Amino acid sequence: MRPTDVRMFKALVDAANRVASVELDAAILGAEADAAGRAYFEHWARTAAEGSNPLAADMGRQALLLAKSRSGWRPIIRALIPLLVDSARAEDGAISDADDDRAAWDACMKEIRSEKGSDLDLDEVIQGLALRSKEPPRDPEAVTLLTVHASKGLEFDLVYVVGMAEEMLPSWQSVKKGDASAEMEEERRNCFVAITRTRERVVLTRSLRYRNWAKPPSRFFAEMQIDPGPL
Repeated sequence: MRPTDVRMFKALVDAANRVASVELDAAILGAEADAAGRAYFEHWARTAAEGSNPLAADMGRQALLLAKSRSGWRPIIRALIPLLVDSARAEDGAISDADDDRAAWDACMKEIRSEKGSDLDLDEVIQGLALRSKEPPRDPEAVTLLTVHASKGLEFDLVYVVGMAEEMLPSWQSVKKGDASAEMEEERRNCFVAITRTRERVVLTRSLRYRNWAKPPSRFFAEMQIDPGPL
């Protein structure tokens, strides 16, 4: 970040506050940094390092090292990542995305190294991270969930079409418009798109109740001359 980038500095302070459970004020820190003639990032790092919160102090000390030596970022990042992951697991029973975030980081770094080589400058890493998805790699054994619209143009060996019930597919809005409406025709096309995404097998599923409301089978079963059977 630029030494006096207020927007990015506030995002950094807010993120650090959430991680370490502290309440440092970005506006006050910025004013103090201006008065002292320091870069915002360095001033936050000093303030955090000198505070009483152990996690914030650790983060601040590592950030000071990073501010002083941009070329020595690798060992600092290697120290910070386990620190952040461990902090997310600190509270028993808490749901954390730390492992997913770590996997996303590892995947991004692998891609950046494959393009730029192993001797990376910090600016190259930051730019590379900004251009990449922050989602963790998908498990090859995972079930892929897609909306009908997002599935257009794709094909799969096995497809499950979920929600084949009146007011679901077709939607409540199209049912209210009537069977001959443009909205219902669009729902028919959506059903066709969903079914034709499969190469080998398609499974049409429905539930008896949705949000505790009973719903009959989709009219598209009858139009396809398929008996949905009892539930």
